[in-house]
Amino acid sequence: MTSRDWILLVIGAAGGCYASFVAAKFVVWLNLKHDVFYQIELLSALINADSIETKAGQYPLWRILEARAIEFCFYGHDKAYRECHKIAGELQNVFRQVRVLKAPSFYEISSHKTEWLRRVAARRPTWRAFFSPRRDMNSVLELY
Repeated sequence: MTSRDWILLVIGAAGGCYASFVAAKFVVWLNLKHDVFYQIELLSALINADSIETKAGQYPLWRILEARAIEFCFYGHDKAYRECHKIAGELQNVFRQVRVLKAPSFYEISSHKTEWLRRVAARRPTWRAFFSPRRDMNSVLELY
């Protein structure tokens, strides 16, 4: 092998590693997006104060979505962070209204769910986030 072959081999290996890095970040994006989607999808359409979503001992869904929003921010997807943060705030407001309802009264959230799912599904990644390193942890901690 000539030195030219070795140089091309090193360049190809480096390019392959970087392509793998970008592909892994894309998989993380898809995983976060689908996790938010399924968390909203699993929310009951009819809820009241006796629903499993309002029981003590588990994190409320709006807190889980807020955590996912911060993960979007950590990986550089600012628009997805803002949208997920908005949905978490809207969900928190719905839960405030639900807590006062006792069975058999309920709060119907199908239209809210449909809108939230539509907004999550329509969210597109920030492409430059795939080609740049993750954010510094201190910048994400400023969100708290």
